[in-house]
Amino acid sequence: MPSDDESSIEREPHFQQRPHTADDAESPASQALHQDKQRADATWERARHSVYDEPAILPNRPPRLVDDDWYCRNCGYNLRGLMTGHACPECGKVEIYEPPQKGEETYGALLQKRSRDNAPGRTRVIACAVSLLGVPLAVLCSLYSFELVGVIAFVVVGPLGSEAAKVLVPAMLLERGRFVGASVGVLWLMTLATAALFAVTQNIIYLSLFMPQAPVMVSAFRWTIGIALHLVCVGVSTAGLLAIRREAQRDGRPPRVSIGFPWLLLSVSLHAFYNGYVFFSGYLGYGF
Repeated sequence: MPSDDESSIEREPHFQQRPHTADDAESPASQALHQDKQRADATWERARHSVYDEPAILPNRPPRLVDDDWYCRNCGYNLRGLMTGHACPECGKVEIYEPPQKGEETYGALLQKRSRDNAPGRTRVIACAVSLLGVPLAVLCSLYSFELVGVIAFVVVGPLGSEAAKVLVPAMLLERGRFVGASVGVLWLMTLATAALFAVTQNIIYLSLFMPQAPVMVSAFRWTIGIALHLVCVGVSTAGLLAIRREAQRDGRPPRVSIGFPWLLLSVSLHAFYNGYVFFSGYLGYGF
């Protein structure tokens, strides 16, 4: 017999002998969830946020055997054969993550499937399309640096902006997992082609708008050493992108873009050192 007390637990909906009536306030949420499930990348997004890609640090969690390849995120040592929570024999770090159960839908499993299904022709087309961004990026960087005249703009802002711009889109594609399964050659094509188009466009702008009467030596220098400088700097940044890709493939976890920051900083430093040298030497036409 139901209680007459309005505060009784027996008044809760799941204790009532009547059909469930949906709350109209929950309708937008249900529609949003349904739309998310219908998205083409719904499985990929679920795998990106799998609980097996999150730290396993709950107290009193029983250890289990690592029966598949599972690498220490600090040094890369293969922890297979150890128990979860065991310190890495190589570096002593305790891995706070744990490997997924076999058959679970995880980022690593989806990444392997995407790599197998990856169409090389399609990734090359995307790489070529991305490289075309070097043209508008060069225009923006050239005009921006022209407005900010001074040693800070020439030595700091210019190199930082140009080097970051050349690898921004490739880094975003890696972070989203789109190019983790792509070949090394495709990544090199994307970044080197972007840098080459960037350098050529920048030379055309500088020599036609800012320095129309530049000496032949300056023009020749910009078309040889200048382009080589851009390619070398973006090559250093690309080494960082490859490190991001390598760790994501090895660990089967979402890429950590922060791994590439030291490489980007090195490329910016090389560019800034060169620009600083020509600035303080008075050879401003030789700077980039």
